[in-house]
Amino acid sequence: MDDLAKAADKARTGDQRSFNEIVVRLQDMALGYAFGILGDFQLAEDAVQEAFVETYLSIGRLREPKALIVWLRRIILKQCDRMKRRRTVASVPLEAASRQRPDGLSPHEALEQKMEGERAYAALLSLPEHERTAFALFAIHQRSQREVAEFLGLPLTTVRNHLFAARQRLKGRLSEAMDKEIIRRRPSRDSKFADKVMELIRGVGLDRLVRSRSLTVERAFSYLDGILAGLEAMHSVGVGHLDVKPSNVILRDGDTPVLVDFGLSGRKLRPGCGTLEYCSPEVIGIVAEGHAPSPLAADVYAFACMAFEVLTGKPLFDAADETAILSLHLAHDGWPDKLVSLGKMTDLADVSVVLAACLRRDARARPDISDVRKALGQAGRKLVRASWPLGRTPRAEPASARP
Repeated sequence: MDDLAKAADKARTGDQRSFNEIVVRLQDMALGYAFGILGDFQLAEDAVQEAFVETYLSIGRLREPKALIVWLRRIILKQCDRMKRRRTVASVPLEAASRQRPDGLSPHEALEQKMEGERAYAALLSLPEHERTAFALFAIHQRSQREVAEFLGLPLTTVRNHLFAARQRLKGRLSEAMDKEIIRRRPSRDSKFADKVMELIRGVGLDRLVRSRSLTVERAFSYLDGILAGLEAMHSVGVGHLDVKPSNVILRDGDTPVLVDFGLSGRKLRPGCGTLEYCSPEVIGIVAEGHAPSPLAADVYAFACMAFEVLTGKPLFDAADETAILSLHLAHDGWPDKLVSLGKMTDLADVSVVLAACLRRDARARPDISDVRKALGQAGRKLVRASWPLGRTPRAEPASARP
């Protein structure tokens, strides 16, 4: 694994070519591990893609390059847990695959193979998770049991026992059928999986960056300034974005913020447009009598909601249901509870005041986007040495940093 450690060391500096080497080397193992946990190839692919992106974003915190596999495994496990929580309907991943009939098979042979594959898949799902994971890793990676043990962080004898038990339960033909299916699904069969991961990295969303907790205060303010520059250009011609939020900002080449999704953009405000967590009162329908609401002021409000999230790592307006979120928007005039708490911290007072001005209930009382950019830039320069996320007491990090 020396070459892997060298690639990890280079990737810590943002070297995407080196990280691509890591993806190519570990993609099969990673998918086998995720499949063993989730029992679903499609969900496993999604989880592993997310895990690789998060690994890239957080690898700068990896103190020891040789610990890369442990680091990646923990992140995959976390992503699999997320997938389990949001999965509501079980899928049958072999069903879609079975529609692609292998060349040279008659319809009868294809049906037989489909049925055998489904029986094997059902048998594999019946295995205890630790046996299924070991079996999937060994089958998909086609490497030594020692490498499987190293990836799982388990003794070699334990992995051997898991594999033996799995094969005993699966029995002869079922074991062979599942071997073939897992091998057929391994990412290394072509470059598509690794290419998709690198595409995600090159155009990673700001929401993903916040979620992976891979920001610094300096980068957060830099991204916000870039977003403000984009809004400034739009507002100069009287056009509002009308759906400003972290997931509508991608980082081109992992660095330059770019606003995307202009489906709601325009010169007129349409009630109900946008995303509720970032909607100004006038978008919800609360407008001062005789005032024609502007999409530009709605963008200013939405930007403040997003800026709070980017700087603190948590949404400004968050509740159990839409009605509760709507109530939070209407219950303040610039100082929602979370911003009040932030503003009580002496060093964060200036940035809190800027955001509060953007969040005024009356759209006419909000500053224009150019003034916001200037004021936020001044507030940000005072916080260059602060730790991200803002508003939280820094905790001592253990000797071996965890993702």
